[in-house]
Amino acid sequence: MKKYLLIVFTTIFVFSFVATAFAYNPDHLTRVQKDWDGFDLSNANMMGYDLFRGKLRNANLSNSNLTCADLKEAKLNGANLAGADLAGADLTGADLTGANLTGVNLDYTNLTGAILKDAIMPDGSKHN
Repeated sequence: MKKYLLIVFTTIFVFSFVATAFAYNPDHLTRVQKDWDGFDLSNANMMGYDLFRGKLRNANLSNSNLTCADLKEAKLNGANLAGADLAGADLTGADLTGANLTGVNLDYTNLTGAILKDAIMPDGSKHN
């Protein structure tokens, strides 16, 4: 009987530890999330996040830290990125149609193949 109780308590303890450490770790869950359509992520620290093919349409990313983020092929249509830091981010093939890039830091940002139709550029001009 003691051996049985020891196994039960050990199993419960191990399971609760694993569930706490992995399943409910909010940092882990947010880093793997790819669908952020319409979310208010203003002032968020998403430095180095893997947002490859992420969905960020109409999201508010104003004043967010997206330095060195992987935004390849991301959907950023209509997103508000005003004042965001995208230094060193990779936006290869990203769709920024109608996005607001006013005051965005694009130092060392890769925009190869990015779609910038009707986007408001960092200097306030509209891209054709």
